[in-house]
Amino acid sequence: MACGDGAITHAEPGSLLDVFFFSVQTMATIGYGRMTPVGHWANMIVTFEAFFGIVYSALTMGLAISRFTRQTAGVRFSKVAV
Repeated sequence: MACGDGAITHAEPGSLLDVFFFSVQTMATIGYGRMTPVGHWANMIVTFEAFFGIVYSALTMGLAISRFTRQTAGVRFSKVAV
């Protein structure tokens, strides 16, 4: 919507719902199908959203995996060496 009407093909002019679905398709890297960006500014926004979506997914998965793979073993010291 920031780029104006006609920035996304086959989207209703001024339709927030079409722009939202287009944004979700971009961030989830699903693919466009019928709606595609038109123009330099629309492609720049799509590039930023795609990059942000991939980085967000990677960080979320990294945090989730690091949470479940924490070490629980500890080092115990003895008073007698042998």
